[in-house]
Amino acid sequence: MFMDMTDNVVKHRNILLTVKEHNNKNVTTIKKFYNAMYAYRKSEQGNRSEMQQLMILLERDMYVHWCRFDERTNVVPDFFWTHPDSMKLLDAFNILLMMDNM
Repeated sequence: MFMDMTDNVVKHRNILLTVKEHNNKNVTTIKKFYNAMYAYRKSEQGNRSEMQQLMILLERDMYVHWCRFDERTNVVPDFFWTHPDSMKLLDAFNILLMMDNM
C-alpha cells in the first residue's frame, strides 16, 4: 500500500494518515516515514546516479527535455525539461501570436 501510494504521488502526510487509519496501534513517526521513503527510492534507483535516474524518469513520463554535456569536464552545464502539456500550451500561444500578426 505504501509503495503504491508513493508511486501515485500521494502527499506524504496523507500516506502516513492512511497507514495510521488502517492500524490504530501504528506508532510510525514522520521521520520513520521519510527514512522508509528514502530507502524505497534508493532501491528503485539501484546503481544509477541521480542524473541517470532523472533521465530515465523523464523518458518514462515522456517529458520534453534537452541537455548539453561537456565530455572534457564531465559536467552538464545546461539542462532543460518541461511537461508535455506545457509544450501544447506554448504551441497554442504561438498560433495565437501568428494570428494576431496577420
